[in-house]
Amino acid sequence: MFSLARFEPNWETGQIRKLNTKVEFPLKIDMKPYIMTGSNQENDNLEYELKSIIVHLGTPSGGHYMAYIWDNMNEKIWNCPESNEEMPEIFMSDPELLLNWYTFNDTDVKPVNGLSLQELFGDGKSNKNAYILFYERCDYVE
Repeated sequence: MFSLARFEPNWETGQIRKLNTKVEFPLKIDMKPYIMTGSNQENDNLEYELKSIIVHLGTPSGGHYMAYIWDNMNEKIWNCPESNEEMPEIFMSDPELLLNWYTFNDTDVKPVNGLSLQELFGDGKSNKNAYILFYERCDYVE
């Protein structure tokens, strides 16, 4: 789990501001470069896939939360809306992971094109941003 720390206190004014700056996140991440040499996990597979995103829409004083969740049943039976958006380079490593995404917004659940995840990076203008990212280890077995 990664919290993107989208809120920042201003100690002089006592106010909190929301950071809508761009933060790109991958669909798959290898954590091995971040493990210390000699760690007991040094030889483990430390690749993780993005499974869900908590999104905050609004300002620090008011807003709404929703989620984007990847369907791990991997049925690939849902027709996602088409997109004319270009695939960002950060998604090119495993485009298969762009399939089977859904938005969960209160009682509304809809399939979405995985390319729409890039809208959650932030652009400095929109107040709809990824807030918390959940990854699962690729070789995880229950």
